[in-house]
Amino acid sequence: MSVAAIQEYYATIAAIYDVETASRGDLPCWETLTEAWQPHATLEYGCGTGRVAVPLALRASRWGGRVIGIDISGDMLRRAARRWEHEHEGGGAPAGALRLLPGDMRRDTCGHAVDLIIFADDPLTHLCRRDELAATFRRVREQLLPGGRLVVEASLLPPEARSPHRTVTTLSEGVVATPAGELDVRQERVILPAEHRACVRCTYRERERGVQIDATYDAHYLELAELVDLFGVAGCRLEERWQDFSFRPLTAEAGMAVVTGTRTA
Repeated sequence: MSVAAIQEYYATIAAIYDVETASRGDLPCWETLTEAWQPHATLEYGCGTGRVAVPLALRASRWGGRVIGIDISGDMLRRAARRWEHEHEGGGAPAGALRLLPGDMRRDTCGHAVDLIIFADDPLTHLCRRDELAATFRRVREQLLPGGRLVVEASLLPPEARSPHRTVTTLSEGVVATPAGELDVRQERVILPAEHRACVRCTYRERERGVQIDATYDAHYLELAELVDLFGVAGCRLEERWQDFSFRPLTAEAGMAVVTGTRTA
């Protein structure tokens, strides 16, 4: 996707992003890893509204650490800044424990070395070309200290879409509670397995007011072998491979992966 298309998508969904992702259950995973490693400096690419970066910064401030969040969407970064302003004093963290920067993970760095880099909530899904992925992992290599860790959450082709000869359409529907009332959420994915890509259409409808928001984007799926190669581009030795946020070992039937690695010397 182009930068403009990505920014337009997140501008459309920014107001409802947090309520839609509230049930992901991934935050304890990121907090557990951060607590175990206690990095001095953590970089999150695709930090969005600060849903992960803010609690990690609050936690890291306990051992004098800090978090840098980079995102391509100004709408999402503004929400992250408001979240941090609201939460850091109550959490006992200095304002400097979180730094938010506009940037493109294919091209931009935070300007100094870090000892943990996180890709949470699969920002890599927006990169549909191999050269874009390689450029992103080269940026990782530039910034990650030897012995530092890399953690990537990635979408894998769902098992029902692993035949390269047919298009598969999946549909998910649900209801989430918001301060304004219930929100109907519908997501349709037209998966093109041979291209490892899906055309995703999201529809959000407020029940009380009848207001509807439509948003679309192209999603890219990775293969484990591709991740292994990309970790190599980043100068990292791939280590743990989990299929969910409860640290269960990755299986062939998994539709997502959380993968860790360590930067070699």
